[in-house]
Amino acid sequence: MRYATPTLHLAATLVAITIAVGADSPTLGARPADAWDWPIAIGVDSASEVYVGRLTDEGSGNVMRLTADGQPRGAWRTDGPMVDLAVGPDASVYTVMNKSNRVYRFAQGGAPNGMWQADGNVQAIAAGPLGPAIGGSVYVLWTPQRIGEPPSGPPRITRFDPRGAELAGWEVGPLAYDLTVTVTEAAPDGVVTVAEGGGTISRFEPDGSVLGAWRTVAAEGRRIAAGPGGDAYLAFQPSPGEAAELWRYTQDGAGSLACTLPANPPRDVSVDPLSGDIYVLFPDSVLRLAPDCTVLGRISHEQLIGAPPSGSARTLFVPYSAHGIETRF
Repeated sequence: MRYATPTLHLAATLVAITIAVGADSPTLGARPADAWDWPIAIGVDSASEVYVGRLTDEGSGNVMRLTADGQPRGAWRTDGPMVDLAVGPDASVYTVMNKSNRVYRFAQGGAPNGMWQADGNVQAIAAGPLGPAIGGSVYVLWTPQRIGEPPSGPPRITRFDPRGAELAGWEVGPLAYDLTVTVTEAAPDGVVTVAEGGGTISRFEPDGSVLGAWRTVAAEGRRIAAGPGGDAYLAFQPSPGEAAELWRYTQDGAGSLACTLPANPPRDVSVDPLSGDIYVLFPDSVLRLAPDCTVLGRISHEQLIGAPPSGSARTLFVPYSAHGIETRF
């Protein structure tokens, strides 16, 4: 799941992460009153905690951890502007960075827990159940492309274990731009479900074997998320100024309009794996919906920006790998 990121330039060779002493999450530094904030991705863990990935005018990325009703639980910086965010079955949080294409793994509270280098131009990231112990697998959608040059081939998906070891890889359609992992009793290891332009959802086994494809609403800017029982949700705005829509697709590909959303472009969508509640991320807020689309609440922009957790803090400097050399925290 992703949203287009602006061009930002980083010159630092060390990454500073502020860690709250005696708390369960790193903290963010003070923000100027006129700082802008750009939420781009959302994920929900099995404890119904919400994670929102954001860009700021400081040229950095932040992850905000919230309760289901928007109460702050902590926040931490990332290594520059991120492209996407995913939450694993063990509540690990994965972020992937713009241009550097590094994948970072964090514990639920934000403690760094690993990093590796992905290939090409990364577009989206998703996490699923298949992998060592309960850590699951991480799937990265990317295009073989150097900065400033056209793609040298079609998009690909690479599957990693939670520590960055490559497990599988395969080509997908030329218009692929978002992915998720659906899980059912018949497919406990997950089905990699890919949204493509032109109104197609392609489905793959974790090893890349093709399972088939569904026809969907042909709209740009669609965001896809896995729901309970193998359902997949698509959130999009048909045209500027129109009401956004949320569509539900069942395991057999049957689609229906689940609900109409505010006239605002959805930036991402995620589903609580425990309750089935649906979280739709907009530029200024998060809308929380029950599976029947009853509105359960709204997380405001002020809650998304949040205040730094209280308590003393120290700064941890993390090596910034400039040549694709794997770094472990």
